[in-house]
Amino acid sequence: MKKVVRAVSLMLLMAGVCGNAFAEENENIVRQGAIRGRVIDNGKQILPGASIFIENLKTGVISDVNGFYTLPNLKPGTYTVKVTYVGYSPIEMKVTVPEGKTLEKDIVMNEGVELQEVQVKGAFQGQKKAINTQKNNLGITNIVSADQVGKFPDSNIGDALKRISGINVQYDQGEARFGQVRGTSADLSSVTINGNRVPSAEGDTRNVQLDLIPADMIQTIEVSKVVTPDMDGDAIGGSINLVTKNSPYKRTINATAGSGYNWISEKAQLNLGFTYGDRFFNDRLGMLLSASYQNAPSGSYDTEFMWEQNEDGKVYVSDYQMRQYFVTRERQSYSAAFDFELNENHKLTFKGIFNNRNDWENRYRTNIKDLDENGKGTVRIQTKAGTPDNRNARLERQRTMDFALGGEHLWGAIGMDWNASYAKATEERPNERYLDFQLKKQEFDMDLSDERQPLATPTAGSTLTLSDKFSLKELTEQQEDIKEEDMKFSANFKTSLNNGAKLKFGAKVVRKTKEKEIDFYVYFFFFRFTYYF
Repeated sequence: MKKVVRAVSLMLLMAGVCGNAFAEENENIVRQGAIRGRVIDNGKQILPGASIFIENLKTGVISDVNGFYTLPNLKPGTYTVKVTYVGYSPIEMKVTVPEGKTLEKDIVMNEGVELQEVQVKGAFQGQKKAINTQKNNLGITNIVSADQVGKFPDSNIGDALKRISGINVQYDQGEARFGQVRGTSADLSSVTINGNRVPSAEGDTRNVQLDLIPADMIQTIEVSKVVTPDMDGDAIGGSINLVTKNSPYKRTINATAGSGYNWISEKAQLNLGFTYGDRFFNDRLGMLLSASYQNAPSGSYDTEFMWEQNEDGKVYVSDYQMRQYFVTRERQSYSAAFDFELNENHKLTFKGIFNNRNDWENRYRTNIKDLDENGKGTVRIQTKAGTPDNRNARLERQRTMDFALGGEHLWGAIGMDWNASYAKATEERPNERYLDFQLKKQEFDMDLSDERQPLATPTAGSTLTLSDKFSLKELTEQQEDIKEEDMKFSANFKTSLNNGAKLKFGAKVVRKTKEKEIDFYVYFFFFRFTYYF
């Protein structure tokens, strides 16, 4: 606690020293003004990453993720302001800054692509914003917008990530789960939501399951392949930042519905989404609410082999597995975003997102194990849960939540932003059971003509039939409960120097806790218990 107090005291002392230094540099700094506003298009959609440049002073800024910009520390007078944005016509205008006041100036940009008979509008609105932000970033960054993600049938954010160059993903049951940046392990990269690290519900690693978050709940995906000094230094491979939806500039209502059919599970799939946003109190208060629901029954067939070589150099199959999976994944996600302008120099924001995924899985495995070169081995049958329904299936319930309160403030030449957040991730696996049956001393004829798919057939005269007696080998049951919590507070100060350079510094405090509780039971059967298939 003493270290935290010292860090905060040092940060405030630096802010005071900088304030005194700049006050001495210019006695009339309190009399200077500023220009503040938002960059939008003619459809009132925000434009993040726009370049706002003052010709007279040879200095400028970039609009933030919500389209806001601030040009501080300006002497009273008239300036020529130039605004540029990819895909839009540049704007040049004269602006007069009053003494000691902040001028509110929203900038409306028009499409720059227009033919004589055909007008191209709205096709790549979101991706234009992403390209602009990517162009203006100091580091090596890839940015993908929501409209680009929406062009593909990606149900979760992991599937959307695989379309970004330099990103590999690890799959589970056909869905992308973990992201790898620049070929490094998934636990060497960080995943953040609105810049706040996402806790991991994995037991032994810090991997974040990206298939937990539906793709339609994210506004922008930012992949930073080089970590800059203002980011957390806990990502060797890179950082994946998921920006949730912001409050709109005007009333927005959007609803989506979709469905599909899985031929293995023989069940229909369902996707639903809804978004509502508006502004109130003379546009001072912005609000956006989003919800998403997905129900995706699926299944798969899997065959796996293990090869060995004896002393004579003969290659044979030593392990032969046939697996059948029935999986149902249900996702629910809810998010909210609010922003409130106290005045032209002070703004408060709140963002929150909650994700829940119920993963029901049944697995049936037939394993011909301990095979020798003559095809003799043991047949083992295992079921992960029981009957193929959600009531008896293995349930893995994962939840993540992130709530953040922040603010942006401007005092003369010094700007400040702060953020306080709480994040939590949990995983529950109640009553995960495995049943094992086995039948020993069985013989098989192995057909190895196709090395990609060897074929095992019971030897003629073998006793292996559906009515054979399998011995119950063991029963296992597991209860798992994992929880990780993060609490963070950060503050940043920035100012513009007279020579056009910018100074930025800040501090961050993080408190992290992780708990893992696993109860594991194994039951061995020393008497003969038979089961007829």
